[in-house]
Amino acid sequence: ISRCIYICVVSKPMQKRVLELGVPESKIRVMPMGVDLTGLFRPVPGVERRSNRIIFVGRLVEKKGVSVLLSAMPEVVRQFPETELIVVGDGPLRHALEQQARQLDMGGHVHFYGSVTHAQLPGLYSSAAIAVVPSIVAASGDQEGLGLVIIEALGCGCAVVASSLAAISDVIDEQTGCLVRPGDVADMVVNLCTLLNDTARCTQIAERGRASVMGRFDRSITDDKY
Repeated sequence: ISRCIYICVVSKPMQKRVLELGVPESKIRVMPMGVDLTGLFRPVPGVERRSNRIIFVGRLVEKKGVSVLLSAMPEVVRQFPETELIVVGDGPLRHALEQQARQLDMGGHVHFYGSVTHAQLPGLYSSAAIAVVPSIVAASGDQEGLGLVIIEALGCGCAVVASSLAAISDVIDEQTGCLVRPGDVADMVVNLCTLLNDTARCTQIAERGRASVMGRFDRSITDDKY
């Protein structure tokens, strides 16, 4: 540490942790990773955005909280029967999550896409009205460092429903997204149903969110900071 000029972290919660490890504040810079929001992660022309489609993107591990989202789906579907959830990504919990979806009788509403290429993501985001980031703190203490998926989804025009973890709150607030209590299924249901019931509000939040991340996380801005 004594030989470093600067130590870069991607979020304020990580800055706090590095301070706790004894790094002088003068050496720490909060430097979020950038996303290509002008070239890649933007609404894809010609892709129909489905007002009843929800998307999750991420590795299927405990801290991503997909089980919480699946637990919310039966009540969401009861209120809005045409709702579908696409789960994009793979990981060690995939089999267990697929089994949970079947046990909840959500087979016709929840679709596991597995891993896709980076280039395919904008089209998938652009096909959905709502992106959900239901992250939790894993039993090991592992949690999100920033939440790049939120930035990608907002860049592609989705409204975002995400857990109110500290790192995620670095990206969105109540004006640019919907924050839910981590692990709270009922709170997840309320927020999803509110957006599904009000497409104008959903669009408005998505537009505010995209404008917010464009000014802070576009790669041209973060590259200049580095």
